[in-house]
Amino acid sequence: MAQANAGDLTQKYKSAMALQIKGETEPALSIYRELLDQNPKIAEVHFQIGRIMLAKFQLHDAVKFFQNAVLLKPAESAIWDQLTTAAAQLGDAKTSKNILKLLKTSGLPPQHKKTFRTRLENKAGKSKMIVGEQEKQTINTLVSLMNQGQFAKAELIATQALGKYPTTAVFALITATAQFRLGKIEPASAHFKRAITLNPKYAEAYNEFGNMLMETGKIELAIQQFQNALKYAPKMTAALLNLGTALIKDNRAVNAIEFLRRAQSLDPKNHQIASRLGMALGMNTEHEESSKQLQFAIEHGSNSPDVYVYLGTSLSELGKIEAARDAYNHALKLDPDFVLAEFRLGILEQIQGNFDIANTHIKRAMELDPDNAEFCLRYATSNKIDPSDPIFTRLKKIADDTEQPLDNRRSASFAITKILEDAKEYEQAFPYLKLANDLNLEIYPYDVAERVTYISQLQELFADFSVSDASVHGYTDAAPIFVTSMPRSGSTLVEQIIASHSQVTGVGEVGHAVTTARSLILREGGKFQPADKITPDEIHGMGEFIATKLSELAGDNNRVADKSIQTYTMMGLVQAALPKAKIVVVNRDPRDNLLSIYRNKFTDGTHSYAYDLHALGIYYNKFVDMVNFWRAKMPNQFYEIQYEDLIDNPEEETRKLIDFCDLEWEDACLNFHQSKREIKTLSVYQVRQPIYKSSMKAWQRYEAELKPMFDALKEGGNYPS
Repeated sequence: MAQANAGDLTQKYKSAMALQIKGETEPALSIYRELLDQNPKIAEVHFQIGRIMLAKFQLHDAVKFFQNAVLLKPAESAIWDQLTTAAAQLGDAKTSKNILKLLKTSGLPPQHKKTFRTRLENKAGKSKMIVGEQEKQTINTLVSLMNQGQFAKAELIATQALGKYPTTAVFALITATAQFRLGKIEPASAHFKRAITLNPKYAEAYNEFGNMLMETGKIELAIQQFQNALKYAPKMTAALLNLGTALIKDNRAVNAIEFLRRAQSLDPKNHQIASRLGMALGMNTEHEESSKQLQFAIEHGSNSPDVYVYLGTSLSELGKIEAARDAYNHALKLDPDFVLAEFRLGILEQIQGNFDIANTHIKRAMELDPDNAEFCLRYATSNKIDPSDPIFTRLKKIADDTEQPLDNRRSASFAITKILEDAKEYEQAFPYLKLANDLNLEIYPYDVAERVTYISQLQELFADFSVSDASVHGYTDAAPIFVTSMPRSGSTLVEQIIASHSQVTGVGEVGHAVTTARSLILREGGKFQPADKITPDEIHGMGEFIATKLSELAGDNNRVADKSIQTYTMMGLVQAALPKAKIVVVNRDPRDNLLSIYRNKFTDGTHSYAYDLHALGIYYNKFVDMVNFWRAKMPNQFYEIQYEDLIDNPEEETRKLIDFCDLEWEDACLNFHQSKREIKTLSVYQVRQPIYKSSMKAWQRYEAELKPMFDALKEGGNYPS
């Protein structure tokens, strides 16, 4: 690669810094990585990437980049500060030991070395405090009052003690905590800050201040305070638990898990830690361990309805439907008005196809919390609501109220769109559809350039990969069926048809194939390796691992249908690892396909490209590019079915599909809508109906409004002629 001149590098660095300051970390990271490709010895770039990783709680990566920076500038105190902060949060003894070795030869002033060494060697679970005997007696009295809930009396005595001992931080802390419990937020905040000013290493003060911030909805600020507490007391169980809880509330369950595991290692029988860890694992789709942690929490004293709700969700995802139903019902026994239990029970009945029972629970949830638009949206997915219904009026009020939380306005706008479309009021519907997607994009910003780069990178990595050569080493004792496509293209319908066969179990979107394939080309440190470097043993091991995982879900059947939609990105490697596998690609008119994506609210944080029309078109272009790439590399090895053909000629297309899968014909495959298997996708209602044509050419209703999407399709040569 040609070396860029210093001026270009400086300008790029300034651009990345500007993006980072604005909070646009992903585009900033892209520029920083470009800079490192051009010159890997810029300490400032490693440092800034480390800062971003630390803010994201990607602690291993943060340590790695800070170490890179410190090797380039060993006497830079600011880098050491961030490196030791990240390492202390990571809590890994081996990492800290390696950093201590570097610290010895750093050239830092002795006092700085001592500070950073203390931080790395600190194993404290609480702060050290030196107070006089008289102060100690007063502290004991105050602690007793706080434990008894006598907050007003505790505030009075603590305030008097602070007047008498104005430099004793513990009296400021107890005053603050008592005031918080009395609802006096502003004076409490002032006293928390005073305690920290009096003792800047007072971990308990940071932790309690964080508690107040978390309970008053200031999650980001709370996280900072819990981090500060752990900086001075890395083994403070309460701070680890609180940080994990705050990260769960901030939808960062994957980061929460690490801190909650550390808390559990310090206090293994604490049911509160187990319940939070179970929740985080469930949010991260690690349902097997989630259910174990939640059951442990219940066995050791947890008896709150939310624990049973999270347990029910994990059990449902594991296919343990009766146990999940029991968990939700137990939550309602504990609290008959626990709205989340009613709602999740409604969802459970929906995916089982019990729509009347589902409606009873979801309507009850709507009664308990009429301003929660998500409940109304879920109800609207399988029911028609008349625009004259008070529900519609309430939804419009929520959607139009800029003081409402963004996610609630978003759900209201999607629900309004569904109601108006059912009433054929398309002109009124689209402004709300656009509002819903704009709000989603505000919550989850997306840069489609990342997808373009990723697909190009995959094609480069697989350029010299021979599917036929690699298949020789594949695992041949299993013949799963993979259905792959863009979302909302008919893949659930196709999987339901195949899974209606008596020899097939449909397992939904389990994703083992893609994640395993990706792990073989993604190496340590985030670097990719060309696919032709994958060893024969790795190919065979991948196939055996996927087959084993799928067989665990197959029940008595020997064939499994997996409809993980991203399989198309790794088709060649999947086919090589499982030579007897059958891969089905579902195609649909992109105008209807992409409109259907745009009209639906996906699970938070997923399919973020779906909410921008132009990005949607580009994303589809990359889907076509990837399928074309594999078609050239493995001709006639996967089957393509056109959704519109299936709708127009269901029996003919279904027979061809079943024949490709090497299955004997069964009439049940035409009566797929009568199957009682659970459906967890957005198509939960549609695939319970016979084949219908009402969704075809829906794009014509919004032809003018969809122009940005159509323009992108035309640019990629994928606009239907």
